Amino acid sequence: MLILEDSPYRELRFEGGQLPTLASLDTEGRVIHLGSFSKILAPGVRLGWVSAAPEILDKLSLLKLAADTQSSPLNMTAVTRFLSTLDIDATEFMADHALPEARVAYVPGGSFFPSEQRSNYARFSYSGQSDDEMVEALTRLGAILRSHI
Repeated sequence: MLILEDSPYRELRFEGGQLPTLASLDTEGRVIHLGSFSKILAPGVRLGWVSAAPEILDKLSLLKLAADTQSSPLNMTAVTRFLSTLDIDATEFMADHALPEARVAYVPGGSFFPSEQRSNYARFSYSGQSDDEMVEALTRLGAILRSHI
């Protein structure tokens, strides 16, 4: 059985802290988590996101392709620019939060850009870890990252 967590209003709160998502509690890959930029960025954007197990995402990608071939390039550009302003310095974040709180290390990605270094990128080495270890580490890192954005 799959669980669909549709939470377009999750980021809109008048008081209190964020409650955990069903997806953050999912240990079996059963939750499909949906969100929307329309509620947190601009009503007309009509772009959202989905987080799910890879095999589910593959099938959802085919359904999206069958429904329409492309989302609005203007809207996608606006969302890309919005996301790029969440300028977390990957080096500082790793030292202050990722290592001590999530026990996850990565390579800050700024040095991988040929001309203009960008501080909000990171590279992860996955060749020495099992799939389960990577999922567990990225889940911990994602929770810490969400709590600081």
